[in-house]
Amino acid sequence: MQFRRDIQSLRAIAVLLVMLFHFNPAWLPGGFVGVDVFLVISGYLIVSILLDKKSQPGYRLFKTLRYFYLSRFKRIAPAYFAMLIVVSLLAAVLFLPSDLAIYKQGLKQAVWFNSNHYFADFGDYFAPANHEQPLLHTWSLAVEIQFYLLAPLLVLLFPSKLLKWLFASLLICLTAVAEYRLRVLGIEQATYYSLYARLPEFLAGGLLAMYLHRSRGGGHPGSVVWGWS
Repeated sequence: MQFRRDIQSLRAIAVLLVMLFHFNPAWLPGGFVGVDVFLVISGYLIVSILLDKKSQPGYRLFKTLRYFYLSRFKRIAPAYFAMLIVVSLLAAVLFLPSDLAIYKQGLKQAVWFNSNHYFADFGDYFAPANHEQPLLHTWSLAVEIQFYLLAPLLVLLFPSKLLKWLFASLLICLTAVAEYRLRVLGIEQATYYSLYARLPEFLAGGLLAMYLHRSRGGGHPGSVVWGWS
């Protein structure tokens, strides 16, 4: 598997932008764009790997799906659930009973990678603010996992000739829906955390992967991009 220093460096910069923004928004007011950059990279990597798998001589749909989902689970689950355990232990010691009860609700959603939907509707008057929720950051991983469930079905089941048109159509339509909800309906928080508003970023990366895949004449041994996002 080829190691891509350029992609790893870009991902590191994206994470650094987000960290600086959270540390002090005044230092880098637009630092949250690092999330968008990271999701585009994720779309590029995942679609690249799926396209290469699909173009290999021994390609089998169910074998590829099994490989994909098992690889995702092995890469994400150990570190993610270890983090949830550590944070939960600290919350049990440091939180007041009322705050701990609210934390447990978020934890249940984080375990099932549904925290983006949970925080989209979060805002009870007596509840802690979003920035006081230690699991708030799990919303972006929840969005990625939801994309991972969808991406193989799109890339592997649709013919390659139609795939780029499907991605482009979805990108345009979902961007229009997100803009309408933001600018016309004024639904900001729910849109920010939603999968449909983030899918265009994954799709943009996926379109780039399709273009590069086609330009090199399809997959070949060793052409798979290193690294899962």
